[in-house]
Amino acid sequence: MQDFGYSRTKHTGNHEGEIGGRVSASLQPAWYGNETRLKLRDEHHEIGAAFDHFGIFPPRIPGRHIVAYFGDLVIDGESEDLSEDPGWEGVGNHERFPDPAQYAYNDFGFSKTGHAGGTLGELGGRFFSCDAHEDQFKAYYGVPVGKLTMDNRLTATGKFIALEHSIDATFALGWFNSRKQGWPIENFVGVYFDSYSSDGRIIEPLYGTSVGTNDRGGGYLTFEPGRPYTWTLDYDPDGVGGRGEITFMIGARRITKALAKGEKEKGALFDRFGVFNMQWANSKWCDVYLDDLTYTVSAD
Repeated sequence: MQDFGYSRTKHTGNHEGEIGGRVSASLQPAWYGNETRLKLRDEHHEIGAAFDHFGIFPPRIPGRHIVAYFGDLVIDGESEDLSEDPGWEGVGNHERFPDPAQYAYNDFGFSKTGHAGGTLGELGGRFFSCDAHEDQFKAYYGVPVGKLTMDNRLTATGKFIALEHSIDATFALGWFNSRKQGWPIENFVGVYFDSYSSDGRIIEPLYGTSVGTNDRGGGYLTFEPGRPYTWTLDYDPDGVGGRGEITFMIGARRITKALAKGEKEKGALFDRFGVFNMQWANSKWCDVYLDDLTYTVSAD
Protein backbone atom coordinates (compact mmCIF):
# COMPACT_ATOMS: atom_id res chain seq x y z
CA MET A 1 0.00 0.00 0.00
CA GLN A 2 1.26 3.45 -0.96
CA ASP A 3 0.08 6.47 1.03
CA PHE A 4 2.26 9.53 0.54
CA GLY A 5 1.89 13.05 -0.79
CA TYR A 6 0.99 16.41 0.72
CA SER A 7 0.34 16.36 4.47
CA ARG A 8 -0.92 19.24 6.70
CA THR A 9 1.53 18.26 9.44
CA LYS A 10 4.87 19.53 10.75
CA HIS A 11 6.89 16.45 11.66
CA THR A 12 10.04 17.87 10.05
CA GLY A 13 10.11 21.26 11.78
CA ASN A 14 8.15 24.30 12.85
CA HIS A 15 6.31 25.03 9.60
CA GLU A 16 2.94 23.39 9.02
CA GLY A 17 2.73 21.50 5.75
CA GLU A 18 5.11 18.93 4.30
CA ILE A 19 5.42 16.04 1.89
CA GLY A 20 5.63 12.41 2.98
CA GLY A 21 3.71 9.48 4.36
CA ARG A 22 4.07 5.74 3.96
CA VAL A 23 6.45 4.57 1.23
CA SER A 24 7.16 0.94 0.36
CA ALA A 25 10.91 1.38 0.01
CA SER A 26 14.04 1.84 2.10
CA LEU A 27 16.45 4.67 2.84
CA GLN A 28 20.16 4.15 3.32
CA PRO A 29 21.80 6.14 6.13
CA ALA A 30 24.91 8.22 5.61
CA TRP A 31 27.57 5.54 6.22
CA TYR A 32 30.52 7.92 6.45
CA GLY A 33 29.86 11.01 8.56
CA ASN A 34 26.84 13.22 7.94
CA GLU A 35 27.02 13.45 4.17
CA THR A 36 26.58 10.86 1.43
CA ARG A 37 27.81 11.51 -2.10
CA LEU A 38 27.56 9.51 -5.30
CA LYS A 39 30.04 10.20 -8.07
CA LEU A 40 28.74 9.55 -11.57
CA ARG A 41 30.96 7.57 -13.88
CA ASP A 42 32.07 9.05 -17.21
CA GLU A 43 29.95 6.61 -19.22
CA HIS A 44 26.84 7.72 -17.32
CA HIS A 45 27.53 11.33 -18.30
CA GLU A 46 27.91 10.23 -21.92
CA ILE A 47 24.61 8.34 -21.92
CA GLY A 48 22.80 11.30 -20.37
CA ALA A 49 19.36 11.58 -18.76
CA ALA A 50 16.25 13.77 -18.92
CA PHE A 51 14.26 14.86 -15.84
CA ASP A 52 10.84 16.50 -15.84
CA HIS A 53 9.80 16.17 -12.16
CA PHE A 54 11.23 16.67 -8.68
CA GLY A 55 9.73 14.61 -5.87
CA ILE A 56 9.63 11.19 -4.27
CA PHE A 57 8.86 7.69 -5.51
CA PRO A 58 9.36 4.11 -4.30
CA PRO A 59 11.94 1.96 -6.11
CA ARG A 60 10.86 -1.32 -7.67
CA ILE A 61 12.15 -3.51 -4.86
CA PRO A 62 10.32 -5.24 -2.00
CA GLY A 63 10.81 -4.32 1.62
CA ARG A 64 9.14 -3.11 4.77
CA HIS A 65 7.50 0.31 4.75
CA ILE A 66 8.93 3.54 6.10
CA VAL A 67 7.17 6.69 7.28
CA ALA A 68 9.04 9.85 6.27
CA TYR A 69 8.30 13.54 5.80
CA PHE A 70 10.11 16.37 3.99
CA GLY A 71 9.63 20.04 4.76
CA ASP A 72 11.24 23.44 4.15
CA LEU A 73 12.02 22.39 0.59
CA VAL A 74 14.23 24.57 -1.59
CA ILE A 75 14.32 23.49 -5.25
CA ASP A 76 16.83 25.18 -7.57
CA GLY A 77 17.11 28.06 -5.11
CA GLU A 78 13.35 28.63 -4.71
CA SER A 79 11.40 27.75 -1.57
CA GLU A 80 8.34 25.56 -1.91
CA ASP A 81 5.34 26.85 0.09
CA LEU A 82 3.82 23.84 1.83
CA SER A 83 1.41 25.70 4.08
CA GLU A 84 -1.22 24.61 1.55
CA ASP A 85 -1.34 21.68 -0.86
CA PRO A 86 1.09 22.65 -3.65
CA GLY A 87 -0.80 20.53 -6.16
CA TRP A 88 2.10 18.32 -7.17
CA GLU A 89 1.27 15.52 -9.59
CA GLY A 90 0.61 12.20 -7.84
CA VAL A 91 0.42 8.83 -9.57
CA GLY A 92 -0.33 5.70 -7.52
CA ASN A 93 0.68 7.36 -4.27
CA HIS A 94 -2.59 6.51 -2.47
CA GLU A 95 -3.06 3.03 -3.87
CA ARG A 96 -3.13 -0.60 -2.79
CA PHE A 97 -1.39 -3.03 -5.13
CA PRO A 98 -0.33 -6.69 -5.17
CA ASP A 99 3.29 -7.36 -4.20
CA PRO A 100 4.75 -10.09 -6.46
CA ALA A 101 7.99 -10.26 -4.44
CA GLN A 102 7.14 -10.10 -0.76
CA TYR A 103 10.00 -9.68 1.67
CA ALA A 104 11.99 -12.88 2.30
CA TYR A 105 9.73 -15.00 0.09
CA ASN A 106 11.98 -17.81 -1.14
CA ASP A 107 10.66 -19.97 -3.95
CA PHE A 108 13.41 -22.22 -5.33
CA GLY A 109 13.90 -25.93 -5.91
CA PHE A 110 13.07 -28.24 -8.81
CA SER A 111 11.49 -26.50 -11.78
CA LYS A 112 10.15 -28.15 -14.91
CA THR A 113 11.60 -25.41 -17.09
CA GLY A 114 14.63 -24.99 -19.33
CA HIS A 115 15.84 -21.44 -18.76
CA ALA A 116 19.51 -22.35 -18.23
CA GLY A 117 19.87 -23.99 -21.63
CA GLY A 118 19.82 -27.67 -20.70
CA THR A 119 17.10 -30.22 -21.21
CA LEU A 120 13.65 -29.60 -19.73
CA GLY A 121 13.91 -29.70 -15.94
CA GLU A 122 16.35 -27.72 -13.78
CA LEU A 123 16.73 -26.28 -10.29
CA GLY A 124 16.35 -22.71 -9.21
CA GLY A 125 13.75 -20.00 -8.74
CA ARG A 126 13.61 -16.99 -6.44
CA PHE A 127 16.30 -16.50 -3.80
CA PHE A 128 15.79 -13.87 -1.13
CA SER A 129 18.67 -12.91 1.17
CA CYS A 130 17.96 -12.44 4.86
CA ASP A 131 19.57 -11.22 8.07
CA ALA A 132 21.68 -13.62 10.11
CA HIS A 133 19.14 -13.63 12.96
CA GLU A 134 16.12 -14.39 10.72
CA ASP A 135 16.13 -18.17 11.09
CA GLN A 136 12.59 -18.41 9.70
CA PHE A 137 13.78 -17.10 6.31
CA LYS A 138 16.91 -19.27 5.90
CA ALA A 139 16.56 -21.83 3.12
CA TYR A 140 18.55 -24.32 1.05
CA TYR A 141 18.00 -26.90 -1.69
CA GLY A 142 20.65 -29.60 -1.87
CA VAL A 143 21.43 -33.23 -2.59
CA PRO A 144 23.06 -35.48 0.06
CA VAL A 145 26.69 -36.17 -0.85
CA GLY A 146 27.82 -38.22 2.15
CA LYS A 147 30.58 -36.72 4.27
CA LEU A 148 33.19 -34.51 2.61
CA THR A 149 35.84 -32.24 4.13
CA MET A 150 38.39 -29.63 3.08
CA ASP A 151 40.84 -32.48 2.51
CA ASN A 152 38.76 -33.76 -0.43
CA ARG A 153 39.14 -32.63 -4.05
CA LEU A 154 35.76 -31.15 -5.00
CA THR A 155 34.62 -30.39 -8.56
CA ALA A 156 31.33 -29.39 -10.11
CA THR A 157 30.10 -28.21 -13.51
CA GLY A 158 26.86 -26.90 -14.93
CA LYS A 159 24.93 -24.10 -16.56
CA PHE A 160 23.15 -21.11 -15.07
CA ILE A 161 21.10 -18.10 -16.03
CA ALA A 162 19.88 -15.18 -13.93
CA LEU A 163 16.54 -14.10 -15.35
CA GLU A 164 16.51 -11.17 -12.94
CA HIS A 165 19.10 -10.15 -10.36
CA SER A 166 18.17 -7.18 -8.20
CA ILE A 167 20.76 -4.89 -6.65
CA ASP A 168 22.17 -6.53 -3.48
CA ALA A 169 20.60 -9.92 -4.29
CA THR A 170 22.80 -12.87 -3.30
CA PHE A 171 22.81 -16.66 -3.08
CA ALA A 172 25.46 -19.38 -2.73
CA LEU A 173 26.32 -22.48 -4.77
CA GLY A 174 28.57 -25.30 -3.62
CA TRP A 175 29.13 -27.88 -0.88
CA PHE A 176 27.65 -27.04 2.50
CA ASN A 177 26.36 -28.48 5.76
CA SER A 178 22.61 -28.94 6.13
CA ARG A 179 22.81 -28.11 9.83
CA LYS A 180 23.75 -24.46 9.40
CA GLN A 181 25.02 -21.92 6.88
CA GLY A 182 24.61 -18.54 8.61
CA TRP A 183 27.09 -15.68 8.77
CA PRO A 184 30.03 -15.73 9.22
CA ILE A 185 29.49 -18.66 6.90
CA GLU A 186 30.24 -22.16 8.22
CA ASN A 187 31.18 -25.45 6.51
CA PHE A 188 31.11 -24.23 2.92
CA VAL A 189 33.20 -24.35 -0.24
CA GLY A 190 31.87 -22.77 -3.41
CA VAL A 191 30.88 -19.39 -4.79
CA TYR A 192 28.34 -16.72 -4.10
CA PHE A 193 26.46 -14.53 -6.59
CA ASP A 194 26.14 -10.84 -5.76
CA SER A 195 25.79 -7.40 -7.34
CA TYR A 196 27.91 -5.21 -5.09
CA SER A 197 30.53 -3.97 -7.55
CA SER A 198 31.12 -1.11 -9.96
CA ASP A 199 31.25 -3.73 -12.74
CA GLY A 200 27.75 -5.08 -12.17
CA ARG A 201 26.70 -8.59 -11.10
CA ILE A 202 29.50 -10.78 -9.81
CA ILE A 203 30.41 -14.33 -8.78
CA GLU A 204 33.12 -14.73 -6.17
CA PRO A 205 34.72 -17.81 -4.57
CA LEU A 206 33.84 -18.22 -0.90
CA TYR A 207 34.53 -20.70 1.89
CA GLY A 208 33.66 -21.24 5.54
CA THR A 209 35.35 -23.42 8.17
CA SER A 210 33.71 -25.22 11.07
CA VAL A 211 34.07 -22.10 13.24
CA GLY A 212 32.84 -19.61 10.64
CA THR A 213 34.69 -17.45 8.13
CA ASN A 214 34.26 -13.95 6.74
CA ASP A 215 36.92 -13.98 4.03
CA ARG A 216 35.55 -12.05 1.06
CA GLY A 217 37.45 -10.15 -1.58
CA GLY A 218 40.31 -11.03 -3.86
CA GLY A 219 38.56 -10.93 -7.20
CA TYR A 220 35.42 -11.98 -9.05
CA LEU A 221 33.90 -12.76 -12.42
CA THR A 222 31.01 -10.74 -13.85
CA PHE A 223 27.80 -11.98 -15.45
CA GLU A 224 24.78 -10.42 -17.18
CA PRO A 225 21.15 -11.20 -16.29
CA GLY A 226 19.30 -12.85 -19.15
CA ARG A 227 22.39 -14.58 -20.58
CA PRO A 228 23.10 -18.32 -20.07
CA TYR A 229 26.57 -19.44 -18.95
CA THR A 230 28.52 -22.67 -18.61
CA TRP A 231 30.62 -22.86 -15.43
CA THR A 232 33.18 -25.03 -13.62
CA LEU A 233 33.92 -25.04 -9.89
CA ASP A 234 37.02 -26.72 -8.44
CA TYR A 235 38.45 -26.93 -4.94
CA ASP A 236 42.02 -28.23 -4.70
CA PRO A 237 43.07 -29.03 -1.11
CA ASP A 238 46.74 -29.16 -2.22
CA GLY A 239 46.66 -25.77 -3.94
CA VAL A 240 48.95 -22.89 -2.83
CA GLY A 241 51.34 -25.15 -0.97
CA GLY A 242 48.62 -27.11 0.78
CA ARG A 243 46.54 -24.13 1.97
CA GLY A 244 43.72 -25.03 -0.41
CA GLU A 245 42.42 -23.09 -3.40
CA ILE A 246 39.03 -22.50 -5.06
CA THR A 247 38.86 -21.96 -8.83
CA PHE A 248 35.72 -20.87 -10.65
CA MET A 249 35.39 -20.55 -14.41
CA ILE A 250 32.77 -19.11 -16.76
CA GLY A 251 33.73 -20.34 -20.19
CA ALA A 252 37.44 -19.42 -20.51
CA ARG A 253 37.36 -16.77 -17.77
CA ARG A 254 38.86 -17.85 -14.47
CA ILE A 255 39.09 -16.60 -10.88
CA THR A 256 40.96 -18.28 -8.03
CA LYS A 257 40.91 -17.78 -4.28
CA ALA A 258 43.38 -19.26 -1.84
CA LEU A 259 42.26 -20.16 1.65
CA ALA A 260 43.91 -18.00 4.28
CA LYS A 261 46.86 -19.63 6.03
CA GLY A 262 45.71 -22.06 8.71
CA GLU A 263 42.04 -22.04 7.66
CA LYS A 264 41.98 -25.55 6.20
CA GLU A 265 43.31 -26.92 9.49
CA LYS A 266 40.19 -25.59 11.27
CA GLY A 267 38.23 -28.17 9.34
CA ALA A 268 34.78 -28.25 7.75
CA LEU A 269 32.15 -30.91 7.10
CA PHE A 270 29.93 -30.93 4.01
CA ASP A 271 26.91 -33.19 3.59
CA ARG A 272 25.06 -31.42 0.76
CA PHE A 273 25.72 -29.95 -2.68
CA GLY A 274 23.33 -27.30 -3.88
CA VAL A 275 22.18 -23.76 -3.28
CA PHE A 276 21.07 -21.59 -0.36
CA ASN A 277 20.07 -17.99 0.23
CA MET A 278 22.81 -15.86 1.75
CA GLN A 279 22.11 -15.16 5.42
CA TRP A 280 24.11 -12.02 6.09
CA ALA A 281 21.83 -9.05 5.32
CA ASN A 282 18.24 -7.97 4.85
CA SER A 283 18.44 -7.74 1.10
CA LYS A 284 16.75 -8.34 -2.25
CA TRP A 285 15.84 -11.16 -4.61
CA CYS A 286 17.16 -12.86 -7.72
CA ASP A 287 15.57 -15.38 -10.10
CA VAL A 288 18.29 -17.86 -11.08
CA TYR A 289 18.23 -21.34 -12.66
CA LEU A 290 20.92 -24.06 -12.93
CA ASP A 291 21.06 -27.19 -15.09
CA ASP A 292 23.30 -30.01 -16.39
CA LEU A 293 24.92 -30.35 -12.97
CA THR A 294 27.77 -32.69 -12.07
CA TYR A 295 29.37 -32.64 -8.60
CA THR A 296 31.67 -34.59 -6.27
CA VAL A 297 30.14 -36.97 -3.74
CA SER A 298 31.79 -39.00 -0.99
CA ALA A 299 33.27 -42.33 -1.97
CA ASP A 300 32.22 -43.86 1.38
